[in-house]
Amino acid sequence: GVDVRYSMGLALNEQGDVIDVVPGSPADRGGMVAGAKLLAVGGRQFSSEVVRAAIRDAKGGTSPIELITKDGDIYKTLRVECHTGERYPDLERVAGQADLMGEITRAKAK
Repeated sequence: GVDVRYSMGLALNEQGDVIDVVPGSPADRGGMVAGAKLLAVGGRQFSSEVVRAAIRDAKGGTSPIELITKDGDIYKTLRVECHTGERYPDLERVAGQADLMGEITRAKAK
């Protein structure tokens, strides 16, 4: 699937079905809803590569990413303002707290 929750605010399966929309995210503000199907991005047929390329291409720009969706028998064109580029979580250790990730990885390595 496609997990771009940290940039556009969407999680989709391989067929383009919207599994999750992050509240307050660009996709949410653009009108995307869970349960819809993403058919096209920027005029190109849906694929994970097309979604990621659209997010990269929109970085720093002002033009919205255009999405064509199907929700039941309703087709919509959504314009999503997403100009951050691809973003992913970055874990940082909190000073003075236990190193839980280290403990987990050590236990799995055994």
